[in-house]
Amino acid sequence: MVHLFKGYKAAADQEFISYIRLKKYEYNEGGTVDPDKLMTNTKNQYMEMIRSKEWHAPSKENQEILSLTAKIKVLKDQYLKGEKTYNSQSKDAWKKMEPKEGETLTKVMKGKTFIGVFTTRSG
Repeated sequence: MVHLFKGYKAAADQEFISYIRLKKYEYNEGGTVDPDKLMTNTKNQYMEMIRSKEWHAPSKENQEILSLTAKIKVLKDQYLKGEKTYNSQSKDAWKKMEPKEGETLTKVMKGKTFIGVFTTRSG
């Protein structure tokens, strides 16, 4: 029995290993665990996990890590290509807006207020 548990613990799926650990606890506490029945049950558990696509399924934490890693890669690629990742257009939009005739413009920079009046120049 010890060799069966040791072999099953070598599986790469953490949920399956947890299942084997429960069976081992049952065996260690004096429960009757028949080797043939254990092999049949673990095979059924494995097949069910395959059918339900739970075998090697990433844990919630791993899914979050994969998601964050993908986001970092996208941001890194954008940065290396020279793309701005923040919304500088809304911050600097006032620079590109043409004021209306006679409109007073004010801008505060470093504590100083600048005031100007927009007029069109004729030729």
